Amino acid sequence: PKSGIFNEVTVENDRIKTNLKAKQIAFNINKWAIEDEKLNLDVKNILVDKAQGVYIQSMEKKSKKNTGFPGIQFPVVVRKINLRNSDLTFQKGNQPMAFKQLNAQIDHLEIFPKQNQSELDFNVKDYHFTTSDFSYHTKFYHLSFGKLFLGKNKAVIQNFAMKPLVSRAQYIKMIPVESDLYSLKIDQISAIGNWDLFSDRPLIDAKTVNISAVNANIFRSKIPKDDPKIKPLYSKMLRTIKFPMFIENLHLKNSYLEYEEDTEKSDGPGKLSFSNFNMRVQNLNSAKMKGKPTDVKIKIDCSFLNASPLSVNWNFNVADLKDRFRISGRTTGIPATSLNVFIVPYMNVSARGTIQEMLFDFTGN
Repeated sequence: PKSGIFNEVTVENDRIKTNLKAKQIAFNINKWAIEDEKLNLDVKNILVDKAQGVYIQSMEKKSKKNTGFPGIQFPVVVRKINLRNSDLTFQKGNQPMAFKQLNAQIDHLEIFPKQNQSELDFNVKDYHFTTSDFSYHTKFYHLSFGKLFLGKNKAVIQNFAMKPLVSRAQYIKMIPVESDLYSLKIDQISAIGNWDLFSDRPLIDAKTVNISAVNANIFRSKIPKDDPKIKPLYSKMLRTIKFPMFIENLHLKNSYLEYEEDTEKSDGPGKLSFSNFNMRVQNLNSAKMKGKPTDVKIKIDCSFLNASPLSVNWNFNVADLKDRFRISGRTTGIPATSLNVFIVPYMNVSARGTIQEMLFDFTGN
């Protein structure tokens, strides 16, 4: 009645092709009693050791029938959960998400019914997760990182990569209209703040997010037909995030950005590069966190075409339904020959001379 140990546990479901194994599952119970014809449960700890396998989430629609939980006294409390040395894959549709050497600890989990009384919700006092290898597949990309630490107030991701699964030629044939193809590497992402990522009421309230040594490539081909849809500006894209998100300061440091574009007639893609790229973003938000500012301020300093200093100021308000913005900047001493990496293959012309200074100041909506 107070404890249990299960060794070599297997869970199988042939219908949805789920197969999970664990070397050991152990538990200790503080209280297990029937009171007023309801189960009163207070669990001291649960240990899951060396879990392995694949869990495939069913694509079937859940029944909306309100069954309730008449035989349980809420909240159900689990004081501590430990998951050790596990290799698990979670899959929905054809998009597997795999974790290697996953270790996790959850402190003081409370389980209780939602307002509709047909589903369960939970609160967690504290948690932390670590994994040494993560991968995720989408239709066009393979996402991975080397190490992850995720706690309630701190997160660190190392060696993040997003690589295309198809070549540029294949991608152009697969897309019905113009669309960017991305390639991305990041040495480290770190964040400090408060967030809730696992409940039905997620939120992100971060004090600082630092992103170091990004190497990004954006490729666009003008060969597919143009996409006639109106593309939302960044303010609207942030506003469509469904949960409260606020990042007080985001710093992008020591990074490199390259943009490539080709046409049917071009001799290879034209290239624009931005090196020594440093950016500070203040108040990155979804306009859903009460008491927080919604004005986003962005300051960029970089080297344009590895030749000229470029500084940019960019401002918009996420709560502004007219999506007004202003972006201004200045660069000096651009050798015209440095533009040839873009205009020679793209337009079959070349340039010489020097652009002494370029100023720009755009407003729009």
